[in-house]
Amino acid sequence: MRKEVEIMRVLRQPPLGRLAVEVNQKRVEHLSEVPEKTIQHLLLAAIGELIDFAGGYQVLVDAGVAPPLVGETGKLTQLPSAPKATPSAAPNLRPQARQTAVSASSHSSVNIVDELNTILQKRLQEEPKLNGRLLKIVRAAAGDLRIEADGKSYQRPEELTDPVLKELLRQALADWEKS
Repeated sequence: MRKEVEIMRVLRQPPLGRLAVEVNQKRVEHLSEVPEKTIQHLLLAAIGELIDFAGGYQVLVDAGVAPPLVGETGKLTQLPSAPKATPSAAPNLRPQARQTAVSASSHSSVNIVDELNTILQKRLQEEPKLNGRLLKIVRAAAGDLRIEADGKSYQRPEELTDPVLKELLRQALADWEKS
């Protein structure tokens, strides 16, 4: 016997208007309108699972329905993912985001992981004080990218605890963005 539980109901005002979420029979338009922290956490977990259901955040970016992950400086705040969808086939829901996604995903059709690792290994070899240190990018089973640094795994560059390796990765990402 299935015991499914409705977490939330997602509603959109036509035509393609603002989203609203119904939680416990209360309509909200922003997570901050949900006073209970446990319910907020439950909603965030469900949204995270929906992103995974879609194939990852980059699929949303490539489809033109989500903005690329960039920081205030315009630099990547998260590792890039290889394109998983054809942006030209994306629906024209958000033309500006779609155009940005097309230019970001057409940056290179070759293996991004290999490109980043080549830059990282070159920079590691150029620094004698980093002799014997490990820093590389790997593709996880789910298709997203991970950082391996001295035997530990990280999802985002800012999670690195070693400031020297963090700076090395930042420089490699900047080099990759320029290429």
